[in-house]
Formats: sequence, C-alpha cells, structure tokens
Amino acid sequence: MVEGPGVCQKIKEIFVGGKKGIKVQLPHNEGKRIEKFIELERSGHLGAGTFGTVCKGKSKGTGVIYAVKCIQKERSCAVIQRHQLEQEIRIMTKLDHPNIIKLFETFQDSRYVYLVMEMCEGGELFDRIVEEKHLPEAVAAEVMQQVFHAVRYTHSMDIVHKDLKPQNLILRARWRIKGNCVKVIDYGIAAEWKGRMLKLKSGTPDYEAPELVALREGQTNEGYNKEVDVWACGVILYVMLSGSLPFEGKDPLETAQKIKSGELHWKGFDGVSADAKDLIGQLLVVNQHERATTDDALKHTWILNMAPNASPVGCADAVRNLQRFTHMNKLQQEALHLVARRMDDQKMEQLRQIFVKFDTKGNGTLNLLDLKACLAEAGVTDTETVQSLAQALDADNSGFIDYTEFLAASLDHRRASQEAVCWSAFRTFDQDDDGKISRKELREVLQARDTEHHLDEETINTILKDVDVDGDGFIDFNEFMKMLR
Repeated sequence: MVEGPGVCQKIKEIFVGGKKGIKVQLPHNEGKRIEKFIELERSGHLGAGTFGTVCKGKSKGTGVIYAVKCIQKERSCAVIQRHQLEQEIRIMTKLDHPNIIKLFETFQDSRYVYLVMEMCEGGELFDRIVEEKHLPEAVAAEVMQQVFHAVRYTHSMDIVHKDLKPQNLILRARWRIKGNCVKVIDYGIAAEWKGRMLKLKSGTPDYEAPELVALREGQTNEGYNKEVDVWACGVILYVMLSGSLPFEGKDPLETAQKIKSGELHWKGFDGVSADAKDLIGQLLVVNQHERATTDDALKHTWILNMAPNASPVGCADAVRNLQRFTHMNKLQQEALHLVARRMDDQKMEQLRQIFVKFDTKGNGTLNLLDLKACLAEAGVTDTETVQSLAQALDADNSGFIDYTEFLAASLDHRRASQEAVCWSAFRTFDQDDDGKISRKELREVLQARDTEHHLDEETINTILKDVDVDGDGFIDFNEFMKMLR
C-alpha cells in the first residue's frame, strides 16, 4: 500500500533534491486532489498498464486532454507496490525522447495514485495489427526504426523496459501507421540497470527472452540484461510481418520450450524479404551474449533500405530561435523547457524532424558536432557561437542537448505563448498553488535540474527585477505570460 503523503513526498525529493539524471520536472501536487484540476472519464478505459488502468482526463483550467493512469493502492503488497510505483515515476522523469510517452504530473488520494501523461489518439499498435492481419515491410521498418531508437536511448539511460510488446507501443495520431509517430509506453516493471545482471522474474510470456524463461523455471541463476528488450523487439517485428507469434505453443509450458529452443518456422512469411528474416534471426538469438544490439539493428540493411531517411527540413527559423534563447534569463529558459514538453506533438512535428535529422547517431540527444551541423546548414559557422549555444542549451549540464532542451530553445515564441500550455508550466513553479511564484519556489525549480551550479541570490534578484513588474516580490501568471511573449 502507498500510505498518506509518502509517494508525493518521495516525488518531491526526486525533483527538488536535484538527483543527477532527472530530465523532467513535475508540479508539486502534495495534498492536492486530482478532481480539482482534471475531470476524469472513469467509465471508459483507454487501456490497462502493468499495475493500473488508463482513462481519459480533461484539464479544468486549460481543456487539454490527457491519458491518466490510475494505480490502485493494494494493501496486500505494500512494500513491492510502493517501490515499483516510485521507480516507475523516477524512470519516467529520466527519459526525454520523441518516441517515449511523456509524464506531466502525479496525484494521489486514499485509493489511487494517478500518473497524468500525454494523450496519443492513434491507439495501440496491437489493435492495428489485428485489424490489418500483418503490416507491409516498409511500414514495419518505419515502426521498428522508431522503436529501436527509443530502446537504444532507454538503454543509454541504464534502464531496461522488460515488457516490450505491441500493446505497449501506441500511435500518436489517428491516421494510418505510415508516417505516424510511435511511442513506447508502460514502464511499470522497468528496471534501473546498475551494471549487474537482473534477477526479478517479470514480463509477458510470449515476448520473454530465453534467459528470462530459464530464470523463471529455476534452470539458471545467471540472470538477464538489456538484451531481453532486443529479443522482444524481434518478436514484435515477427508479429508485424506475419500476424502470428514466433513461439506459440498449445499451453504456457510448450511456449516456454519453444522460446528456449529459439527455432523459427517462419509461419506467414510468404513474400517477406530475406533481409527482414535476417534481422529477425539476429534479434532472436537464444544466447543473450550473441544477440544483436539496437545499434546493430539500426545499421541493418533492411532498416537502412526500407525505413524512411530523415526528412529534408530546413532549420533556419529554428536556429534564429536558438540564438535568441542564449540571451534569456534562467527563468525564461526553464519556462520554455516546460512549455515545450507540454506542447501538442503534432504542432512540434517540424522541430521533431529537425532534431531527428541532426541526431546522426540516433541516441536521442545532440552532441557538439550535431549542433554544429545544424547551425552550419543555416549559415552559422563561428566556433565560439556554436560552443556558447551548446552551453546555453544543455540546461542540466549532462554534456548533451536533450530532446526537450532543443525544442525549448528552437520554439517559435508565438507558439510558446499559448495560454493553456503556459498555465501548465506556471503550475510547476507555483508549488503551493496560490497563483504566484515566490522567491523560494523560483529557486527550487530552477535549481532542480542544474545541480552542478549553485543559483546565487544575485541571479534570483535579477530575474525578479526583470519579470516582477509590480514589484511585490512575486511573479503572477500575467507577469509570467508577459515574459514569454
């Protein structure tokens, strides 16, 4: 069971405590009821996660639609549930990638903990596969390219998803799969990898890797690693191209035996290319130490030839905004970061394409060379300018420019000043929900992601002088909006 203020207080420690690796700040909702802010449609479920159901929620203040994961507090598994819930929240605040679902805020009451996430209206990939029986190779390659990028980024953050399957891949928009954005969801049983083999037995049987099956059956104590996600990707690709599972038995025992043997029979693969089969064969290798990596998959001939290349998008406007960003104060920069994260993905599509275009290694981050290439295309070649931009954009001092850091800096200001989105960002600063940002709240939020540098009083005083128009020592929403405009 998750008691009293425990989880929300833990969340407060995660963000305000400034733990290294945190990419996302959430509003402080300790003691606040979700019903005050979000109207939940409990009657119709959008889906079910590992530990809860997902329903639609509408912000009472802005009208924005969210997907809200409702996790019931179970008294029968107090310690495990609390640990898993805190871990899921912590993991989601470490991830910032265009193909991974976004978490916006959390609430709790006596019965539930609520995770408020972005709404993706395209539904589960699983449902589309059922409708269409199987997917054309070009469409499957486009989907898998995005999944491999998300999984590689997840692994680079030392996180193992452990439950990848078509039900945990959703489409951002209602339209066809081709050209759609794929998002990985449900980190309910994900693990933080710390260099040691994992031993916890969890996952969905049809997508479990042989080493997980062997561990579950007590046949080995070796454990498993990040490679379980690669195996699951192989099963997903097999299902997309054939409409059937590669290791389906008459009962769970027979399925487990087939998984451990790893023998592929290519049911439903008439007309499928040899390259596609070759990639699946490299992903579904029984020995986890010989299995292909996500790097190998992204460089495979089938992905390179079948998946679309980066769109030929221009970045001159984005670069002008990047240059303007360097002259902003820390409050403006952090506010834009929060606004960018909450903007509708479809309205940010061109910026997403620019980011993907220059993320040459597919790591989900930009390095100095990537930024240099982006600026050079817009005619900016001065080395000192490039380095100053890189330093300004890397708000959390990770050494890389994260996805939302790039979006925030390159966002057009007319778009950034949309009132509904700005109100959500304002609430992150306004921790006690009194309609204004105090000096203490300003310092806590600005310091939370940049733990490498102490935020001195002079910086706080300068921000307040610039933004606090009426001089009352607080920043209200009108002053916040004026700053963004």
